Amino acid sequence: MKALTLQRLRIQFSKSGPARFIGNLDLMRLWERAARRAGLALAYSVGFHPQPRMQLAAPLPLGYVGDAELLDLWLANPTDPEALLQSWNALLPPGIAVQAINEVMDREPALSAQVTSARFAVLPNCESAAPDLAQCVLRLLEQAQILRINKRAKEYDLRPLVEQLDAAPEGWLTMQLAARPAATGRPEEVLSAMGLDPCRPAIHRRELILIDKGPASG
Repeated sequence: MKALTLQRLRIQFSKSGPARFIGNLDLMRLWERAARRAGLALAYSVGFHPQPRMQLAAPLPLGYVGDAELLDLWLANPTDPEALLQSWNALLPPGIAVQAINEVMDREPALSAQVTSARFAVLPNCESAAPDLAQCVLRLLEQAQILRINKRAKEYDLRPLVEQLDAAPEGWLTMQLAARPAATGRPEEVLSAMGLDPCRPAIHRRELILIDKGPASG
C-alpha cells in the first residue's frame, strides 16, 4: 500500500490585543477550527486518540505579544499556500493575523527542535523614577555568572542564556535569549537580575531564531 504523502505548511502569525490571553491549548483548538472552516483536510496522528498534526515552535507565555510566531500543520490533501493566506485571516479572531504561509519539507526536524533563540522587546514597569537602563545593562553583562532559582526550585546560571541585551529608545530593552530545551531564558528573570521590577512589563516576542536559518520573521 502506497504511503500517504502529506503537505507540511509553516504558518507565521502575530498574536496581540485580546488574543494575548488565549492559552496555548485553546490556541491549538482555534487553529483546528479555522482549518476546518477553510475546508482543509488536516492530517491526524495514529493511535487510539488521533489528534490533528499541528505543532507550535515555542509556546508563548500568557500576556506576551507575539510578532512572528510559528506553527507547522500537516494536510492530507495539498492546498495552495498563497490562496490560503488570502482567505484565512477572515476566519481568525481579533488579535490573530496570518503573515506568511510556506510549504516546508516533511522530513525537517520537529519545529520545536529547530528553535535556538528568541528576540524580545521589553518595556519595564517603572512606576517610580526611571532607572538608567544603559547602566543596568552594562552591570548585568559584566557578570560572569548570574545564579537564579527556577520554578522547580533548582539553581541555574542565567548569564549564558542572555545572548544579547541592549537599552533601546523610550525606555525599552531589546533581548536575545536562548530558547533551547532545558536552556530557555525568560525576560522577567532578566529584569529581576537587572534590579528592575519583573511584574507587569510589556513584552513582545519579536522573532524566533531557527537553527541555521536565522530569524523567523517577515
